[in-house]
Formats: sequence, structure tokens, C-alpha cells
Amino acid sequence: MNNRGECIRGITKARACQRAMECFYINLDRAPERRRFVEGNFRQHKAPGWFLTRIAAVNRDDVSRAGIHGKIGETEKACHLSHRNAIAEAIEAPGHVMILEDDVLFGPHSCAGIEHALAQMPDGDWDVMFSDLSITDPRYMAELLQTRRELVGTSRLFMPNLKTVPHCGATAYIINERYKGKLHALVNISPLDVPYDILLRWHVMHGETRGFMIFPFPTSLSAFADASQIEAADRQNDVLWNAYRRFVWADRDFDSAVAKLRELGCDFLEAD
Repeated sequence: MNNRGECIRGITKARACQRAMECFYINLDRAPERRRFVEGNFRQHKAPGWFLTRIAAVNRDDVSRAGIHGKIGETEKACHLSHRNAIAEAIEAPGHVMILEDDVLFGPHSCAGIEHALAQMPDGDWDVMFSDLSITDPRYMAELLQTRRELVGTSRLFMPNLKTVPHCGATAYIINERYKGKLHALVNISPLDVPYDILLRWHVMHGETRGFMIFPFPTSLSAFADASQIEAADRQNDVLWNAYRRFVWADRDFDSAVAKLRELGCDFLEAD
């Protein structure tokens, strides 16, 4: 398992020869259990040529000491700075790269699904591609459920342009190798007035970043996502959105995916 003790620049040339996928995951020093889980999960499901690098997350104390300006809370500022740092490291890696938060979940078909999506989309046609998202339009959520039914058992993927799709989240996304420097410049801003994922969505919906989604989602959320390290005003809503994301995951376990929904009183789902 690659970690901060391994020099990315020293392995770049060798990995470039095999068109590697470098994955950078953000993890707080005080969250070793998340680190163990994400590294073990990745090790279990990774494809040849896939590598994982830990990025030490910025914490609230770091933000306070640095006096970071902006309207959002210190934890959200720390999240933004962590993603910015991960992208900065990713610039040195070969090829496209993947940025992950430490509540990401890989399954048996995650790497193959992402590789298949990348093969379908010409490199010059996209900037950022999400492998999991929160969709915030109930009607579109229902449409995606129907789309998943139609795609199950086929090799086809649905990859909509996100410019007109209400969404949020930055748990797992691929950055085009041509766009890494540009994205870093876009998020290297001050003051920090909106959460990182909302800033990224703004750039997508205003056409500055060509953002797409891979569906069914090739990655999902681990149980750690239900105890987010970012403050939430309505935890029940978070659990609902997370359950939906697991439900439309390519490698979903139906019973575990709907367990949280049933805890919230949703008992209308059928396996399909």
C-alpha cells in the first residue's frame, strides 16, 4: 500500500508506462480506523496499475492557526484545503487521477467500471468525472432508479453531463490529466465562502468545468459516511441521501442498502 512514506515523484516514470490510476485519499491523523478501512478495502478490490496514496487532512486547528478567511465553518474550510492539497499532489502523478475522501467504498467492479467509463469518454471531452454523488432532485433520483433497472446485466453505462443536474458531494471523483493544474487554480482561492463540493458544482453548472457522472455508481459510501466529520444540521437527511447512493451503487447489497431507509420509516422498496 502506497502512503506518504513513498515518494510519488520517484515512481511517476515507472507507473506512467502502465497507464496507472493514482488514487489520493484524504484522512485525518486522528482517524486511524478510517485509514485502516479504506486501505484494506482498496487493497481487496484494486485492479492492476491502481495505487493509493494517503493525504493528511487539514484539521480545524490548522485552519484556526492559519487564520483562513471565509463565511463557512472551520471544518468545511479544512475540507476545502484538504482537497486542494490532494489535487496539488496529484498534479505530479501520471495520467488521470482520483481524489477520494476516507468514507469511500470500493467493490468488486469499481475499478473495471471506472476504466470502462474512461474508455467510453474521449479524453478531450471531460474535465472531472464523479463515481458517486448526492443527487438532490427527487424526480431525477426516481429516473435514475429506472435507468439502473435498464442497465443491470448489460455492459452499458449512463454518463450524463452534470451541468443541469442538481448534485453535491465530493467523495470520489476522477480528474482528467489535462485538467489537474486548472482545477487546482480554480479551488486555490480566498476567502472560502462556500463548501468545497458546492464550489465545484458551481464551476460545473456554469460551464467552467466539464463534469460528468458514471452511473450506476462504481463506488459508494462506507459506514463511516453516516458519522460525517463535517457538521450536519439534519443528520436524518444525511442518512437518507447516503442510503440512496448505496442503493444505486453497481455493487450494492440490497438488504444493507435499504436497512437505513427502513429505520427512517421507508418500507416501500422491492429488490430488482
